[in-house]
Amino acid sequence: SLKSFTKELNAQFVVNLGQEMILNKLNAHVQMNNFFLHKKGMKKELNFVKTDFDLSFIKDKILLSNLNSQTIDNKVLTGNAIVNLIRNNNIANIEVNLLSDRIDYNWLASIWPDGFGEKSRKWLKTKVKGGYGEKYNLILGLNYNNQTFNVERFNLGWVHKNSEISFYKALPKAKVPEAKVFINQDEMRVDFQEFTISGISIDEGELQIAPVFKKGAKASMKLSGHSGASEILSFLNEKDLDLLSKNKIGTLAEGKVSFNSIFKWPIKEKFSKKDFNWKIQAFSDNINLYSLPYDLKITDSKLNILSEKNYFQFTSVGKVNNIQSEIEISKNENYKPKALIKFP
Repeated sequence: SLKSFTKELNAQFVVNLGQEMILNKLNAHVQMNNFFLHKKGMKKELNFVKTDFDLSFIKDKILLSNLNSQTIDNKVLTGNAIVNLIRNNNIANIEVNLLSDRIDYNWLASIWPDGFGEKSRKWLKTKVKGGYGEKYNLILGLNYNNQTFNVERFNLGWVHKNSEISFYKALPKAKVPEAKVFINQDEMRVDFQEFTISGISIDEGELQIAPVFKKGAKASMKLSGHSGASEILSFLNEKDLDLLSKNKIGTLAEGKVSFNSIFKWPIKEKFSKKDFNWKIQAFSDNINLYSLPYDLKITDSKLNILSEKNYFQFTSVGKVNNIQSEIEISKNENYKPKALIKFP
């Protein structure tokens, strides 16, 4: 349960009363010092050392505006709220808008309560190292029914800054200087721009997690970018992907490679490789590969690579062992690689 209390509260207000002393209108300015909030699962209680806001009541609405609240560790929240009332001044619904300039992820994880996106909280604690968010904007709509508040609308967005993110097992971490994050009732979406994974430059990317607040969450990540040939081949050959060595392709190469890719996996602490799916398309207009099956080498060649969970295809047009030709190498799961060479 949520527990809250304040050590000091001051208010200045003007009241307009109608017939039979019925409240028609109220305007107030409220100040609270050392306001505490705590819910099960939070590592520490929230201590707002100073909070002030304007409060007004007109007809069927309670308006909370000009909120300015500062925690004991210098986190600042601003915003407003509207409480819509029905007959007998009972609560119908609440609309909240909160803003913050900056919140560190370590702090956010420490005050994240139980029963609210627990897998997202765990992912934040275990997969995101360092970093912080700027320009937080929360829009929250709650309806009140049978003495219970239910989330009717939830939109949270912020600008992510400077962290390392782990996506799958021991694959190299993504070093992300900036990304835009959006969360609603159904999904979490992260739009990446210009970050790196193991020396590979990612021009843009998108991560989606859905459902974000329910069981069975799955992730889908799209990435596109460019790199040196040896860097991307080394990444494809990481032990948790192992897409090259099993096809007898080495990583010694020269040239530039562009790529498009998509990865899909369940949001679990541990999951097997069979639950990790991908599709990677890589291409180059001029590349040299020095370690291919059957002692082949290609130079001055155009290259296309398609890699999926159960299929791998490699095609090039250029020189094979210094002879102008086309080569295609393909492999289905559980079958030996096939190689086809065409000469002019």
